[in-house]
Amino acid sequence: MPDARTGVLATDLDGTVVDVNTFPHFVRFLTRRLVAARRPVALARLVAAGGLRRLHVVSHHGLKRVVCELGATLPPAEVAEWARLVLAEHGHPEVVETVRGWTGRALLTTAAPQVYAVHLAALLGITEVHASHVRGGALLNNEGPEKVRQLALAGLDRVEVFLTDDMVIDRPMAQVADRVLEVGPGGRIRTVDLHPGS
Repeated sequence: MPDARTGVLATDLDGTVVDVNTFPHFVRFLTRRLVAARRPVALARLVAAGGLRRLHVVSHHGLKRVVCELGATLPPAEVAEWARLVLAEHGHPEVVETVRGWTGRALLTTAAPQVYAVHLAALLGITEVHASHVRGGALLNNEGPEKVRQLALAGLDRVEVFLTDDMVIDRPMAQVADRVLEVGPGGRIRTVDLHPGS
């Protein structure tokens, strides 16, 4: 495990902190909560969006926008408990330990919906979250170059450490990190050399 130090640490979520794609897990949870709360209109909207997504009529971003909006209507305590169970069951211990042990500024940067990303971040001791959310009726999808743009809006042009499991999608973030830690199978962490032979 890397030594805890000061500076800025940024970490991805899915495949990095946890070993699953949290989005389908949350969609199932959201569906159950809407059923339990007897909210047929909201449930019908979610089911319709999911069905149209499977038929490729609605894009993934279209479905994510609906999930972000409906997820924001759930009691925060319910979402926080869901997040606790997800981290307990699917968290990568070495990554969780690394993030919790960081002594400087830490942020979670993820394409996952902000409605639940903030709760997973809180369990890691992170208060700064850059995630996908709806603004003015449109989805701001925090992925690829958008992560770097959000970093700049937070007053940062670089980070000391960046953790990710996907060096393709997260290449833009990796390029503004002094040190990149790639999370592989089983949550093993290795340092990535972005400039081999230099």
